[in-house]
Amino acid sequence: MFIKKPLILCVLLFFINEETYSDTPNQGAFENNNTTSESANSEKKVDVADSFEKDLQKPEVGSDSSWPSSMRLDPIFIEFPDLFTSPGMETDAIGPYMDKRAEDLDAAFRLGIQYRQEGKLDLSRKTFIRLIKSRPPESYRKSALLQLALLAEKNEEWVRANQIYSHYDKLYPEDPNQILVHLKMADILRKTGAIEQALHKYHAVIAMTMKAKGYPKKYLPVIQRLGVKAKIEIAETHFLDGDYVSAARHYHRLLTQKHSQSDLVKINKPHVHYKLIHSHSKNDDDTKVEKESKSFLKDYGDHPKAIEVRYLYAKVLMKKSRNSDALKQFMKILENPTTSKETEPETWTRLQFKIGVEIAGLMAKELNFTSAIQIYEGLLDLDLEENEFLEVNYQLGIFNEELKSYQKALAYYKKIIDRIAILKKDNLNSLSRPSKMFGDMAEWRLKTLNWFEAKESEIQRKEQEAQGSN
Repeated sequence: MFIKKPLILCVLLFFINEETYSDTPNQGAFENNNTTSESANSEKKVDVADSFEKDLQKPEVGSDSSWPSSMRLDPIFIEFPDLFTSPGMETDAIGPYMDKRAEDLDAAFRLGIQYRQEGKLDLSRKTFIRLIKSRPPESYRKSALLQLALLAEKNEEWVRANQIYSHYDKLYPEDPNQILVHLKMADILRKTGAIEQALHKYHAVIAMTMKAKGYPKKYLPVIQRLGVKAKIEIAETHFLDGDYVSAARHYHRLLTQKHSQSDLVKINKPHVHYKLIHSHSKNDDDTKVEKESKSFLKDYGDHPKAIEVRYLYAKVLMKKSRNSDALKQFMKILENPTTSKETEPETWTRLQFKIGVEIAGLMAKELNFTSAIQIYEGLLDLDLEENEFLEVNYQLGIFNEELKSYQKALAYYKKIIDRIAILKKDNLNSLSRPSKMFGDMAEWRLKTLNWFEAKESEIQRKEQEAQGSN
């Protein structure tokens, strides 16, 4: 009897290893140097992308009770690995086999990520689906599922991405990533226009962060950060939906609420304050725009967002016919603080130009041509693009005509004509359509003004001759 028991055990282990091996290719479960050269049959299996939810629920390979372990075998047998293998068997003993499988799973996961980073999104998707279908441990299933959701987002397949996150939510309700998953689902709902559902999901995220338990203390700031992120997104969602009253209320709440002392949870107060002012501006609440703008400029006068705050503030001042105060705000925009200039010089200049043109236009509508000229002269100091330079000089010519400063107007038109001549020479007579338009208009106004001045001079001469004859 003593001889027969080990013999029976060896036979049992033989069948176990045979069953395991039949589930694993010779080259390893995921060792694949050329995914694109797979057989048509393999491709067909991978294409069934929506059928892997059931695969996620299958037990992992090797986790069933038939596998031997130190709990089911006498420890003495574990000490002799040669009992578990034979030269006639292709696989190693159980321990090395499982180690090899883990290596294959890691290699497959890395391959999927590599494909995604290289922009080979379809190959990446197939790799992760194949990984899930191989019944790996739960940690691999979770990670692969989240990767599939990310791939769907990159392809802007919002419905599919939301479905995958929903699968995750359903299959792993106690998973620590649940808060992040719900935050992702809320973002997708907002992108697809499901505003009410998105808001509901963001509020659910906040509730989840408040009820979160069982996390190590070091992760508490991370949980709190997600809660604050959800609050910010609620305000942003109201703003994007055109509900500026609700947006302003939530932005104001973010500024006044106490948040965690951790640096990881701090809100960007200048940005949130700007969004509050922008919400009030969209809602035409001029009183609050003026009040909050003064507060912002007092605390964050050198912040990059100060230029946009001054712009909104200047528009309110002009509505109240306080044009000189509005002009002061714009001239401060043109001062271009060094801190802001170094951040994004190109973006900064474009923003200055856009705001300058709009404010000067508003001044001109009020027939305040002197202020409009002052603004446009300030724009000439910027690093303007070619068409911007031509536009500024043309408008300066027009405004000086309105003030009957004809010589100044002629000088600006002459600058445009000279610049066009240089452009024609440099570009072999090839001009952009806007450049040609400004050149043609400047030539016409130059001729018109010269004719007008000549006629005016002739009239004055005749009047003087008439007076002399009398």
